[in-house]
Order: sequence, then C-alpha cells, then structure tokens
Amino acid sequence: MIDGVVNTLGTDSKWTPATPMLWADMVTPHYFLGIYPARTVSDFTADPYTLDPADYEASDLLVARQLSGLVAMQNPVSLTFDHAMAKLNVNMNFRNQWDQTPAIASCVATAATTATVDYLAQTVTAGTQASVSLPAVAAQQSYAATYSSIMVPQSGFRTVVITIDGQPFTYTHDADIPLEAGKYTTLNLIVGRNKIELGEVSINDWTEGTTISGGQAM
Repeated sequence: MIDGVVNTLGTDSKWTPATPMLWADMVTPHYFLGIYPARTVSDFTADPYTLDPADYEASDLLVARQLSGLVAMQNPVSLTFDHAMAKLNVNMNFRNQWDQTPAIASCVATAATTATVDYLAQTVTAGTQASVSLPAVAAQQSYAATYSSIMVPQSGFRTVVITIDGQPFTYTHDADIPLEAGKYTTLNLIVGRNKIELGEVSINDWTEGTTISGGQAM
C-alpha cells in the first residue's frame, strides 16, 4: 500500500499499482516503507503485533525502508525487505532411557507473544511473557527432533518446557537467551533422566533480505 494505492508484486519482481502513481514533482524527496504480509497500519510508530506460531508466513513480519529520500530521477525504486522478528530453533537428542525417539506432546517457550513495532525507528518493543507452542519441523542433522517458530525480539527469554508421556522436562538457562531481530537462535538440548541439559546456544544472521527492484512511480 503506497499512499492509499494497492501495489501487487508480479512474477517478474515488479510492482503494479491498482491505479497509476506519479511522482509529486522532479525535485521533492519521496520516502518509501514496505510491509509484508500486507496489514492495516494506523500508527507507523506504534503498530501492535501478535505472534501466531501456527502461521509462519503471517508471523514473519518483513519490512523495507527507503527513508533517505529519493527524487524522480532516481527511478526505479529498489526495496530490500528485512526480518523484523526473530526465529528460534530447538534441537533435541534423547538419552537411552528411551529405546527410540519418544513422542513429544509439546515444546513450549516462555516468551512474549505480542509487541509494538516502530517502523520508522526500526524498533520492536516486546509485551509480557506467555506460552509459545513451537511447531515440529524436519529434524536438523545430527538431532532426533527439531521445533521452530518465529519469535518476538526480546530479552528475558530463558525457559523451554518439553512434555513427553505427560511428564514435563523444563530447561531454564542461567542467563537470558537472546532473541534478536533478523537473527535465529538455536538451542541444542539433551533430554532424559528427568532433566534437560544444554548442548549449545548459537545465534546467527538470517540470509540477506530480498531486494525488490523495478518498481516505478508513473
């Protein structure tokens, strides 16, 4: 949505406006802000966000900013989208008290599920902590099970609870586990003997954001 006009991304990576769009003039700076998935925003400095772990695409908020000011001679406009949210991967291996990988009833993180996003300042303010149920995904190499979810960037995240055969196995880190915008945190756990042990915590950047170019104000 640009100035009230819906723009649709085509298979050729070009944006097509529902109605023709014109530069105001040849010298006035123009500023661009792209948000995906499309959402109605009433305040670009305080947009409420709610995590939906069951809907990866809807939760993965992507933002592109061109705030340096472009004039008509700098057409076409290129926008690079970056992840505004964080990502958490929980890898598990199991001790030999089980003959095979046990059936995992749930993997739940204690973390904020809501936030306020300031698109102009590029900040995300996390809400209060709640329970985030991480969906199961294909197990990463060398691990028996992996659970993963988009997460709100925040401090104060420390606890994951894994439930097997009605028994909760709780892991609480001795310090905050960072969840940072545009990065994924990997938590490697060893489950069994009525406890969880930490294998490793790692934090890595996601791949470079996608650059959408060829958009033209006409």
